[in-house]
Amino acid sequence: MAKIAIIGGGVAGLTAGIYALKDGHSVTVIEKNAEAGGNLTGWYRRGYHIDNCIHWLTGTNPASATYKIWKDTGALGDTDVIQPEKLYSCKVGGQELSLSENIDELERDMISASYADRKETAKFIRAIKFVQGFFGIAGEDNDQKIPFLDAVVAAKDIWGYHNLSTGELAERFKSPLLKRFIRCLLGDDYSAAALLVVFATFCGKNGGLPKGGSKAMAKRMSDKFVSSGGELILGKSVEKMKTVGRNAVGILLSDGSEITADYFISATDPTAFFGKILKAEMPPKLKRQYKDKRYMRVSSVHCAFSCDLLKLPFRGDVILDISGDNYDLFGGDNLILREFSHEKNFAPEGKNVLQAFVFTDERDSLRLVECGSHAKEYAALKRKTAEKIKGVIEREYPELKDNIRLLDVWTPATYNRYFGSETGSYMSFTVPPKIIPFKAGGKLKEFDNVWLASQWLCPAGGLPSAAESGKRTAEEITAAEKRKTRAFPLFFTRKIKTQ
Repeated sequence: MAKIAIIGGGVAGLTAGIYALKDGHSVTVIEKNAEAGGNLTGWYRRGYHIDNCIHWLTGTNPASATYKIWKDTGALGDTDVIQPEKLYSCKVGGQELSLSENIDELERDMISASYADRKETAKFIRAIKFVQGFFGIAGEDNDQKIPFLDAVVAAKDIWGYHNLSTGELAERFKSPLLKRFIRCLLGDDYSAAALLVVFATFCGKNGGLPKGGSKAMAKRMSDKFVSSGGELILGKSVEKMKTVGRNAVGILLSDGSEITADYFISATDPTAFFGKILKAEMPPKLKRQYKDKRYMRVSSVHCAFSCDLLKLPFRGDVILDISGDNYDLFGGDNLILREFSHEKNFAPEGKNVLQAFVFTDERDSLRLVECGSHAKEYAALKRKTAEKIKGVIEREYPELKDNIRLLDVWTPATYNRYFGSETGSYMSFTVPPKIIPFKAGGKLKEFDNVWLASQWLCPAGGLPSAAESGKRTAEEITAAEKRKTRAFPLFFTRKIKTQ
């Protein structure tokens, strides 16, 4: 039907391309990096695989709406989906608590940890089950929707959590362990309703891990795009979008070539597109979001270590409290550790990969991005950071001393360099309390043929938001093209009659 050029071969761009191809369009995706996938990626260091992206993938439950997108785009393919027994664990003193995949088991564990908090726990679990019902992943088989009247009743309870921050929710519990359990995953400043969604997703069997990790999933999506007839251009960046009046007419690539099309989609970070590729300002709603101090753009500093032990002292993820330490890891209170024993091909036989990261706020992220442009200073900072993180790990797990060795360090500067994010943020805006996240439209009002497809159009972003945005954009372009082709015969007929 029409020729479409998509700037950016991440999840949003590939999804838009695949759905546009299904509608009969001709599609070209231009990706500046050597591989498509954007943040959905991974890499190798000394025979070990480092997974950059998927912590849990929303949409792995066939009953969920997002599952169909993942199947349509080839993201899941025929690969197995691993459902971990727990998403994360934390400790206070000698007590430990984990987010179990079974919501009834989670309730029992929370009450066992603090009987004095049983009423608050019951209220919290009830709200999680309501959220599961909204998404159609409730019940014993995680495939039930909440009845309408129950949804009306539930809305009041969920609205109460919407008005709370995660830190305020944590203070409703008496137990130090439950306080920490509530606040350690997202920190203190997120909407408590966002935490409900995370718990509902994981306990609803809707947050699994596709076998092979992020890089393999990106490969499946790019293969689906190409096998469906799409053209994928790698290793070339888009330097400029040419416009005439209300229409974009072409894009100039870094090798000097030009691509023309009927429609253009920017699936890049908005800060890398507006004012740079396209000499225009962001849409007002999106611009206000960037300026609103209630919203934050967070990133993180990561280390990956090879481990000589196949079985680590923990399974899955564990979140260590470093708030009282002298390590000064960018002001972070939590160090998140991940092990990959579920991925046998990520490490040589008998060994494992251990990854660690600490979140950075917008100020520290920008400072790290700036530091990344000074090679010696940046190398020293990464080396010092790795030493601190290794020290925390070995203090908590002495048996790992002399058994872990540094593989790589990456920071917000890495994300800025590879993916164009101004602050190195790989997620959209955080969701603060008392604010309902908006879904901005992708169509640019000042142009007739330019759209956005991006996780930044829907806080808190992530892979599902990127995919949904890409699908929606493709559908809107198809609808616009149909309107245009329907209008032409009418105009042509009237012109003949006039003559």
